[in-house]
Amino acid sequence: MPVSEAFVDTNRAQRYLAQLGKHLAHGPGGIRTEFDGDRHLVAAVGAGACSMRADPLGLRLRAEAPDTETLDRIQRGVADRLEQIGRRDGLVVHWSPAPAGPPDTSPPAHPAPTARAHDERP
Repeated sequence: MPVSEAFVDTNRAQRYLAQLGKHLAHGPGGIRTEFDGDRHLVAAVGAGACSMRADPLGLRLRAEAPDTETLDRIQRGVADRLEQIGRRDGLVVHWSPAPAGPPDTSPPAHPAPTARAHDERP
């Protein structure tokens, strides 16, 4: 099963996760969502899924699917929507292959260079 991960550097991770969750909760394209508190969201698309977790350093994304075509579709859908809602802060999602198994929850040694969100509140 192909698996990929991404880390999005932002100090507004919880806010973006909530916004993405609200959008996905409407079920576009047959997406089913499940919230686990206010820091974890799982979006299921057919046999694939994307798990999203907000932590103090940013958003951790993990996509899994039965084949690369479905994985690509999940990656594009999540990245496009997240980058759209985070355009003001310049959010960028860079996916990379990941080993199967539990997600890595340790802080990234060197997060991908992305625009850092401002501390201002809307």
